[in-house]
Amino acid sequence: MHKPIYQFSILVLIVALFYGCSSSTEEANNNGEAISNYKAEIADSVVVQRLSVVSMQAYNANNETLLLMDEQQGDMLVVDREGEVKVSFNPFVEGPNYIGNGSSGWSFYGQDEIVGYGWTHTYRYSPAGKRVQRIAHPVETGGQLTLNYNPRRILTYSSGDKLGVVSLMPIAFGQVSRNQEYHDSAQIVFKLDFGSQSTQPIFGKPEESIYRTGGEYLGNGFPTIDHLDGSEFVIGYEADKNIYIMDAERDSIMATLTLPEAYWPIIEPVPFDAKEAPNKLKVISNVYSLGDRFIVKYQGLIPEPEFKALRKLPRWYESPELKQLEKKYIKSEFLLFDREGFKGPISWDLGTTDYRYFGDKNGYIWVRREYQDERDYYTFLKIRIVEDN
Repeated sequence: MHKPIYQFSILVLIVALFYGCSSSTEEANNNGEAISNYKAEIADSVVVQRLSVVSMQAYNANNETLLLMDEQQGDMLVVDREGEVKVSFNPFVEGPNYIGNGSSGWSFYGQDEIVGYGWTHTYRYSPAGKRVQRIAHPVETGGQLTLNYNPRRILTYSSGDKLGVVSLMPIAFGQVSRNQEYHDSAQIVFKLDFGSQSTQPIFGKPEESIYRTGGEYLGNGFPTIDHLDGSEFVIGYEADKNIYIMDAERDSIMATLTLPEAYWPIIEPVPFDAKEAPNKLKVISNVYSLGDRFIVKYQGLIPEPEFKALRKLPRWYESPELKQLEKKYIKSEFLLFDREGFKGPISWDLGTTDYRYFGDKNGYIWVRREYQDERDYYTFLKIRIVEDN
């Protein structure tokens, strides 16, 4: 049966902790507009009756359905707003719909088709869950590689009559990110076209990115991406003070937005040839599209020296010392932007702790509610962002 793959790295452990906080400010955004304070509030919810654990994989705003994965059984479930399962299929069982023994992400495609990211291919499924097409990955990906902050690995878009897929394909086996040439030239993001059965590298690191200009090692520099509208996407990097809006069809930067200085990433780099890891204190961990607006998640991390000492403890990953460090350092701030710039901080006091957030083009963001006790159902919250008057 399909089971998700976990690795004990600091950045995977902390993504499940979302302690939102914000502070008021009277600054102006990039265009001189006054900044407001915002808050997240629950607008609606979908309850799914299920004994085994289910996680959200995608949301389809066209027909208001959720794509869920049963993590015990391996079933992919399309669920409507009433919580009813409309489609169920298992792509992890050998047969005509087989994707392999695991996957790295899913998305809706077009009106109600589905695409899945397998270890070696990207697969296209009919609305009923029948496999109809596949495209080989253009590079040898990291297979079961777990990425920091759980970024979206596969996204889709439509531009006119054209449908496309944008996929984050991390470092290929044999590539090394500890040199400047890698950051100047590495292709991590690809555009896939099922119609022409073609793939194309897009969205290389911008020339002004700190990864291109810093001259030292800041980390692997994988982007976090979400779809805005048409063929445009919002892109962030953990060490970069800029957020980029890029067009997949043109493979060009449409806008560069600079974060307010109070939210710039704080990372102590190391030389490329050093064995030590950079000390990451504050990073850009995710971006979430809300249609004409988007959220940037600014996250604190456990300092590398303290985490290095922690790892010397037996079973450190379930130790009280880890919990203490998480409580001290792992705090997140949510920042609202539109295409013009920073709109203001978001107060996030909903108690949500799941690390999978999914924005939709109608301005909402979805997340699974976590419970302390075992239940025979799961609740998925529909959250809106409003001004905090």
